[in-house]
Amino acid sequence: MKPSDPSTLNVRGYSTQTRPAPTGVRGGAWCVDLAMGWAVFTVLITTLKLPPAPRLWWAPFAILVLVILYFALKATVKRTLGECIWGLRMSPDGADRLWYTAKLTSVHFGWVRVSVGFVATLVLWMGAIQVGSLLLGQNPVWTQAESRNLSAFFPDSEKSPLEAEWSIEPFFYSLGAWPKTFRGKPVFYELPYEKGPPSVFVGHIVARWELPNIRVTFEGPKTPDAVKSGAVTRLQIRNCILSRPATSSLACLDIREESLLRHIREMSALGLSNWELKWLSVNNTALPPEDQVQGIYLSAQNETRGQDRVILITAGGTHQALILDYPVSSAGGFARKIFEQSIRSVRMSDDLGPGRAWVDRQLESIQLDNLKSEKDPTIVAYRMAGIQASLIAKISVNPEVFDSYYHLSGTTLILAKTAAQSHQAEWTAEARPLIQNLWRYGTDISSVGDPRLHQLQDFWLEAQKL
Repeated sequence: MKPSDPSTLNVRGYSTQTRPAPTGVRGGAWCVDLAMGWAVFTVLITTLKLPPAPRLWWAPFAILVLVILYFALKATVKRTLGECIWGLRMSPDGADRLWYTAKLTSVHFGWVRVSVGFVATLVLWMGAIQVGSLLLGQNPVWTQAESRNLSAFFPDSEKSPLEAEWSIEPFFYSLGAWPKTFRGKPVFYELPYEKGPPSVFVGHIVARWELPNIRVTFEGPKTPDAVKSGAVTRLQIRNCILSRPATSSLACLDIREESLLRHIREMSALGLSNWELKWLSVNNTALPPEDQVQGIYLSAQNETRGQDRVILITAGGTHQALILDYPVSSAGGFARKIFEQSIRSVRMSDDLGPGRAWVDRQLESIQLDNLKSEKDPTIVAYRMAGIQASLIAKISVNPEVFDSYYHLSGTTLILAKTAAQSHQAEWTAEARPLIQNLWRYGTDISSVGDPRLHQLQDFWLEAQKL
């Protein structure tokens, strides 16, 4: 008896083994595979720390991920997840050809299989969306910021500069009041060395409020490339930060990403989470609107530490970040209050002229002779710390002047000696690296044969002996 054609062979029951799968069934299988591909894609975006906002390259990258995933499953288990759930398999003559999808056949196809496939597809897509929400949606780039308006803070102007608790200093484009002491101890400054010469700005300035965990970092201006072109204003940045990301335009998402992503990555690298995003503004009627503080407030914490960043944005779109690192403790909470007070006092301008004029007047008023008669080394240390702050502020607004590095190094050496006399080992330890970095900066910017450069080196050698 001649056997029947396999393509028309019927078996007992309601299904056939060799009948080509209906288009709807294959579509269901593809829906499952797309859900799996989306989940893998979002995991890769997060793991590789790629920009979380949609980009034009997302489409080809997603297609590449889906193709690799498809062929990987075909090469290993011979079937994709969607084919397993919807009961599809390759026909015998196409089983060894990975791309031969035209001869997928249904296995025991019926209403039970359709019901199971539909429910499983729905559940998998809900899971894939949830994965995407957890991995991408928790990124602050996708967070709608709150608006927070603060009143201005004016430090006590009735006290003399030596008695005041606040020192008004310019740091880059900002001019504001910063504490001279924190919890009864003087605030000392660091100037981390970055290869120069610093023709525009030094990279960072660090105020050590309390060793070892409480410090404020003043970043040199780091304006995103998209804003440097002048095409993005502060008002546009504000509107994009306050808008709902899900309904924002791609241009607005780009602005959010340009403004936030670097800071988010740096804070995430510290193991911080529990994000808070706000648009900050200070209502200071004593200043013109363009000089009033506006910017982004970004905060994150873990169980032991936290970091607050205020990204000040000038009217011209320049970004300058002020960063507070603090422990999760009562001291950290107090530091956050003082930090906010300082922010409320700041004037922000695209013009460095006012800051330069202010600090020059500040330095001209300093009388070091008054300190020679002071016998208490602790008082000398407190006052020298204030002089140190003004000299570092001078470097922040005019980094090409060699005299600032020279005088700061000499002042810091006096401070180190005073600290050694009063047995303040941590103050001496703070002074040594600053003197070394000033010598290195001096080497970068000094003219050939300047005898003061050798003296800077002598300051460093003398500090090592303390």
